[in-house]
Amino acid sequence: MSDYTISLVPKVSRYAFDEVVVNDILKCLVSKDIVKAELSDCILGNLGYAISDGAQYIVSEPQFLPYQLDINGLEITSERTVFDTGQNGIDRIICPSCTENIVHNEWDLDSWYQGFTDNLLCPMHHRK
Repeated sequence: MSDYTISLVPKVSRYAFDEVVVNDILKCLVSKDIVKAELSDCILGNLGYAISDGAQYIVSEPQFLPYQLDINGLEITSERTVFDTGQNGIDRIICPSCTENIVHNEWDLDSWYQGFTDNLLCPMHHRK
């Protein structure tokens, strides 16, 4: 068995009320029984929200959900973050605008990551 992660990233880099947005997302996931409401040690290094029974209804292959694993939870981050998959690589990065898989494109993330801009343009837009 290998590690697997999915990151859901909003189109908007900055919200006026980060905590309100985070709480709304969490309430939605808890109300649909996708994650447990209580924080637990289900993620590495921090506390997170463990997977719950309703998760089986939102995935295409529920038999692969990691219910049996101790580390199987949701971490919510409201800071600018560049997710690193370590040595596992990334299979897909789907642009929400053009719907292309842009995983193999070159990215310049410095000005976005440092907060100088909220605009992170798809590399495919630069080619057009």
